[in-house]
Amino acid sequence: MAGQLRVLVVEDEASMRLLIERVLSRAGLEVVAVEDVEHAMAWIDSVDVIVADYFLRNDRGSRLARDARSELGIFCPPILLVTATPQAVRPEERPLFADQLAKPFQVATLVERVRALVRDRRRARSGTELKAVATDASTPGADGERGTG
Repeated sequence: MAGQLRVLVVEDEASMRLLIERVLSRAGLEVVAVEDVEHAMAWIDSVDVIVADYFLRNDRGSRLARDARSELGIFCPPILLVTATPQAVRPEERPLFADQLAKPFQVATLVERVRALVRDRRRARSGTELKAVATDASTPGADGERGTG
């Protein structure tokens, strides 16, 4: 995504959602903030990073992670899990999240983690694109020649 970075915040507690939205907006990020998984799924393919609470009203951040991965596969944005109870995250759910941040947290740490996830994602995407180009270049063309230059 060129230009301003877009972050999806999924937090059911209105005051925390507003706090995270303000912090990230003041850091120069575009923020979409929603309160549940259903609303989040409408945005997952148009954001760089997702910041999600673990315990959502009637749901969990892990469902969002599973649904997003199911829909987008390797193009799923990284998910920063934010939770007041890190010990409650099930061991089998931990790999669903790119990173985890315990509440309460320092706002600078939140911004730093979000930006780091975006950098990592962009590097990974560029590596994937380079591999795709390399694969295409080594595939024989119609004349039987390989496009290796």
